[in-house]
Amino acid sequence: MRILGLITAVAFFISAPGAAEGGPRPGVNGISRSQVATLLQRAKDAMSAKPEDALTFTKQAEAIVTASATSRESAHMLAEALWLQGEALLRLDNSNQAKKQIEKALSVVNRI
Repeated sequence: MRILGLITAVAFFISAPGAAEGGPRPGVNGISRSQVATLLQRAKDAMSAKPEDALTFTKQAEAIVTASATSRESAHMLAEALWLQGEALLRLDNSNQAKKQIEKALSVVNRI
């Protein structure tokens, strides 16, 4: 149950203004932003049926965001990727690794 609370907290912070799609976004170029948005959406779509695919998509998104920049927007995208990794790992019955990813997401959010 504690992990569920962490997921809820991260989801709340990720949905903050500035994390939504659209509008100019400093720090991540248009191609990277589009790639990350696509990967995160694929992860969400795959989460229930194929959490292993969702995990792969979120790791790809994390790599792009990490290599891009350190803007607030990049931090939101990174937190979302880490949070989704945690969710996928929970669905794959790997709660220890899920907890680590969710804690990383919270750490990112706390630095914003």
